[in-house]
Amino acid sequence: MRHDSELFSDGQVDPGVIKVITEHSTLVRKNAGDKISFNFEDNKILLYVLSGSQKIIQYSENGSDVILDFSGPGSLIGYAELSYKTFSVEFLSATDAYIIPSHIMRSMMQASSSMRNYIMSSMSNRLNHMIDHVACLATFTATQRLAKFLASRRWEGSAPIRHESPIILPMSQRDISTYLGLSRETVTRAFATLNRSSIISMQGYRRIRINDVDRLLHIFQRG
Repeated sequence: MRHDSELFSDGQVDPGVIKVITEHSTLVRKNAGDKISFNFEDNKILLYVLSGSQKIIQYSENGSDVILDFSGPGSLIGYAELSYKTFSVEFLSATDAYIIPSHIMRSMMQASSSMRNYIMSSMSNRLNHMIDHVACLATFTATQRLAKFLASRRWEGSAPIRHESPIILPMSQRDISTYLGLSRETVTRAFATLNRSSIISMQGYRRIRINDVDRLLHIFQRG
């Protein structure tokens, strides 16, 4: 496991926030396939992701799973999902993360304006994404949904892509179809449409290359 200073090497987190988190949290390593269940009645924790990819799942009453989001480095999981009461995080790849008891986080927010601003910004960003995703499911075609999904790269915790690059998808096509509210067959056809248009190149089961970012963005930004 890397040293703390290396885990925050992207420079996007305020040094004051880094100091508070590292001093009051438990650093853990999770393997692909591991899960953490969140139940705000008796398991009040937050998760700050340092590396790796995850999916956030809520289980419905009929036993099926709903994928709420994918996440990656820099994600703070727990606050924005409070309304769900219970949900799980499944790790799609090896992940370093800080586990933060929620009562400790509340104390840190009261004591540090940097931490308070960081938490509010993180919550706002995730909630805005959730609202945007619901709108996407309500109005976008299958190809538009897939294009937006590939451009956002939520599982990498990065800003939307602005240059041509390869992508390794850590999730299954079933996960993608569940998240986008589509059948697996429809997702397969949407991938084929982007591939035939040379916007992407399929380089394996989970490896693709974005050949034309502008055209990919135009698919879901038009109109």
